[in-house]
Amino acid sequence: MAYTCFYCFHESDQLAPLCNNPACYNEPYTPIVRALSGDASTVARHMMRKNLQLGDLECPACGSIEYSYRCEMCHKDIIPEFRSQPPILTIALTGARNSGKTVYMVSLVQTLRNMATASSYAFTGMYDTDAHFNSAYYKRIYQDNEAIPATPIEYQKPLFYRIQKQNSAPIYIVIRDIAGEVLQKNDSNDPALHYIPASDLTLFLFDPYTIPSLMNELAGLIPERQGGGIGGEVVLNALLNNLIMPYKGRRTNLALVFSKFDVVQILGETNTSSLPEIMGNKGLSFLVDDTSTRPARWNIEEALILDQDVRSLLVKTEGDEVLLAAEVAFHDTPHKLATFAVSALGNPPGQHYLSEHGVAPFRCADPVMWAFYRKFGRALFS
Repeated sequence: MAYTCFYCFHESDQLAPLCNNPACYNEPYTPIVRALSGDASTVARHMMRKNLQLGDLECPACGSIEYSYRCEMCHKDIIPEFRSQPPILTIALTGARNSGKTVYMVSLVQTLRNMATASSYAFTGMYDTDAHFNSAYYKRIYQDNEAIPATPIEYQKPLFYRIQKQNSAPIYIVIRDIAGEVLQKNDSNDPALHYIPASDLTLFLFDPYTIPSLMNELAGLIPERQGGGIGGEVVLNALLNNLIMPYKGRRTNLALVFSKFDVVQILGETNTSSLPEIMGNKGLSFLVDDTSTRPARWNIEEALILDQDVRSLLVKTEGDEVLLAAEVAFHDTPHKLATFAVSALGNPPGQHYLSEHGVAPFRCADPVMWAFYRKFGRALFS
């Protein structure tokens, strides 16, 4: 059975059992002839093979009969539910430092959880995902109202979720947060660089604070942001270079996400800003969000209208350089590129707390709903 590892995206043409003896499975991966019978000419030291006399699988190196199914490249356990290649949406979350990726990821998960509940779906973290998510992210943001440090450059554990309605087959979502420095470093051996082009959806978050025209108008309206990092255009160019070559003949869907949209909403209410003329149009799709409580209302036609509205806003705020760069890279597959506007907090961060008014995510699930429709031809919570 062929298998793709959703940690490192290594592909194997055969799902093989590996020896549980650390002395065997800690060896580095080497190309092998994949066979479970005893007549293989070359067999990996840690791959079990059949003992023709006993009829059982055993390790050719240590003789152990204890084994498990793990990726032969990264040695991560293969999630049993994934062995049969069920419906899975894989998501890569990218952006420059301070673009709000991690906070957005937390609000995305919470929004999907709320949408699932409203639609009578169970939304369940697999294995240690819920424990990891609650301790590393949820408690700090939703309960302690604390900021989360920027995504570390080192490997980040993906989040695995199962979404299922009674008497229906489950759907799986895999989310991985990737530091912008990983893209800039461009280490071909980094599994993250294999994950991104192979994923179903790559999100690139860009920060309104990095748009000069908006920065000038924001002065004095909200607390000044502390810290810095590599610019969004550097990370975006690295990302687009990573996506130039389609993965196995197909290309990931790219969502350009205007993050921290609450900042733009504040500017739209001031008399000194140039935005009221466009933000005053209450018919614009990015000013209303009722899909989080009424998921069944989501449809692809409204997603296309949202895309056009956000593109117009980018041009108005002089943030269209990001859009133009992506359009050039995706000129041959424009249907795989869309724009979105989200707010992970619902309000600008305060001076002493992550949010002075509590966390109220806005339109965070839109990119995922769009990508799910692109892959499966239906709404996620239909």
